[in-house]
Amino acid sequence: MWFYLESPNRLISSQNGVPGVIGRPEPKLFSIYCEGTGGFEAYFKGQSLYYRVIGPGYNEESPENQKILIGDFLPQNWYYIGIEHEPQRMITKAHVNIVINNDLKRSVNMEYPKINNYTPLTKFSFGENLVGRISSIILFKNCIGQAK
Repeated sequence: MWFYLESPNRLISSQNGVPGVIGRPEPKLFSIYCEGTGGFEAYFKGQSLYYRVIGPGYNEESPENQKILIGDFLPQNWYYIGIEHEPQRMITKAHVNIVINNDLKRSVNMEYPKINNYTPLTKFSFGENLVGRISSIILFKNCIGQAK
């Protein structure tokens, strides 16, 4: 996916000019969630982008949500980001590869969400509360790897 941020200050600006208002929704690059089973999303805190696995109950502040910092993104620049989250195999742990502008930036073991194939999506969004632009979103069913 390609994305462009207008300004991180606008992303986290508060309501009525009061800084740090609790309950302000965080901007999300994407969010995919099935109620009762789980999901994953990439969200911003200022100009820092995080990726997290969500448990069966969708709660942004839950300590059970496993998350990693992807990196900081400067406003008024286009970025390409690719996230490959491989499910756990018989003898290997679940794994995440994160590519930014064609460079592998993160490669970590991380729990895969326990999504049931028969549960309908509750939330499937791109650019929620985000002040910027998104282009060229491509989803693959199977992992494609960095070389591909």
